[in-house]
Amino acid sequence: MPLLPVDKPWLDHGYIDAIRVEPCGLICVIGWSRRLDRESLAGLSLYVNEELCPAAGHFLISRPDVAADGRGGTGFCMEYQTAVPRLKSLRLICAANEKALHKASLDIPCYVADYAVLRETASVYHRDQIYGYGPPSPAVTGEALFLLRDLAGRVLDFGCGMGALVSKLRERGVDAHGLELDRPEIHRHLLAPVKPFVTLYDGRFPAPYADRSYDHVVCCEVLEHIPDYEAALAEMARITRQTLLLTVPDIAAIPALHRHGVVPWHLLESTHVNFFTQKSLESLLARYFRSVQILKIHPAEINGTLYWNNLAAICSEAQ
Repeated sequence: MPLLPVDKPWLDHGYIDAIRVEPCGLICVIGWSRRLDRESLAGLSLYVNEELCPAAGHFLISRPDVAADGRGGTGFCMEYQTAVPRLKSLRLICAANEKALHKASLDIPCYVADYAVLRETASVYHRDQIYGYGPPSPAVTGEALFLLRDLAGRVLDFGCGMGALVSKLRERGVDAHGLELDRPEIHRHLLAPVKPFVTLYDGRFPAPYADRSYDHVVCCEVLEHIPDYEAALAEMARITRQTLLLTVPDIAAIPALHRHGVVPWHLLESTHVNFFTQKSLESLLARYFRSVQILKIHPAEINGTLYWNNLAAICSEAQ
């Protein structure tokens, strides 16, 4: 994210220090003034790719550096939001005297900001609107499919959502089926081709299957949502004849990223009620399976820190 030094006087009562350009197209003009008013701020005109970019708003910032050297004044940041796919030029003009405060030639690709409504809304949001949850995911990651590459026989996706994984497996010729809660979100999003192979039920155990009725059970990103997770695992062990493949979020990402002030968004879903480490997951699964192999999957890097988003377990020999 480029920080463009400006360091030029602004009118007769302040300075423009810098312009910060964020990859989401947000541009911040940072400065200070001894006489800050809306008229002065409105007089700052920013041109992006030679087109006038309307101001999105402004806020005050603490400037102890300005106070310390005796200049006095109040810090401010003017925000401008552009929607151009590539930022090629910037020109900041002081409208009062038509003076160009800064010009820059750039070549920066821009993307649409995620969750932009959270910056723009005038509403008071509540916890479930921030740490919420959405419809079942239509995505099946390549790494999950790789772990499932050798499955054959009858397979049950325990907590199958809209049936995305069931669909992928059936495309491979696998006799795949799904189990999911009977709820409106599932009825709205369940993929039509897999409906005959998905059982919707009330969530109570035992599940509607006989002992050892499936060769393999898959449970991807589900166990963290189930309050009675041990009862759910006992059911998976009862149903499977050969192997269970299970994935959950890895909370080791929190200590890994804490110094950066980051928590992976997925860990904050409001319906997550169980949080696992490699040790706790391995210890838990050992109560139900004699053989447990733990893997870490979906690596990512933030500010040079490598972490893994998820834990995967391959379990066999149900007890």
